[in-house]
Amino acid sequence: NNVVELERKSEDKSELRNLKENTAVLMHALRETIWVLQNATVSITSLSDRFKNIVNRIGTGYPEVTVEVRDLISREVRLSPTEGINLIRIMQEALTNAIKHSGCRRVRIDIESSDALRVSVTDNGVGFDTESESEGSFGSRNMRERAREAGCDLRLESGAYGTAVHIGKVSGLEGL
Repeated sequence: NNVVELERKSEDKSELRNLKENTAVLMHALRETIWVLQNATVSITSLSDRFKNIVNRIGTGYPEVTVEVRDLISREVRLSPTEGINLIRIMQEALTNAIKHSGCRRVRIDIESSDALRVSVTDNGVGFDTESESEGSFGSRNMRERAREAGCDLRLESGAYGTAVHIGKVSGLEGL
């Protein structure tokens, strides 16, 4: 509320608008973290549903981009809070990078749980150098670290066709 009041009174609204947007992003991230940590385990279905809420929230700001989430869950698995929060953050980073930086028109997210857990975030935008560790690497270093913490494999593919972030976990999956 204080930020809204300052924005109304300020002559330079751009900085306050950025502050307001950043605060909203942080609050949503905090809510997601609290949600995951309140549970001893998180089912892949509930994580997928939670991620759909994130997609809807982020997607409204980018009406020119179509985002599709497909669930392919034939075996329900449970994740630890650490696995769950890292997985959802990787997915969110990949989605945000796609819609903000790739110039894409379409993003598809596949969440599959069968003999293994597989998540893919694919866009049709311009690619980037997946080996780069620069600031322009779209957070690939953060995604790799989160994948390691979650015990997942992470593979980035990028080229003129777009970018795909593949996350996989084969072992250590607890079924329901």
